[in-house]
Amino acid sequence: MPLGQLRLRLVEYIFNLLKLGNPSILHALAETEVFAKIAKLMVDYPWNNFLQLKAIAIFEEVFESEESEFKKTALQSSRIAEVLICLSKSTNFMHPSNRLIR
Repeated sequence: MPLGQLRLRLVEYIFNLLKLGNPSILHALAETEVFAKIAKLMVDYPWNNFLQLKAIAIFEEVFESEESEFKKTALQSSRIAEVLICLSKSTNFMHPSNRLIR
């Protein structure tokens, strides 16, 4: 099943919310499962460059945040380190058409 425009736009929306830097918004986002769901999308759609670039931008915003409690909660709930390790184990992706992408 393709990622679709709606999911990609929602990821972009989360990125824009993070860019605001409002502590209330950041803490509200950290209390949800949004970062874990974005990390799961990265695993489910490893070939989707648009999603991957937005996800990278999102986690860069998390890392660069001055709100330490937000940063800690977001990174723990997303389990991004485990996701990155999982993604690094497979450098090739096999499409359903048996086409291999590196």
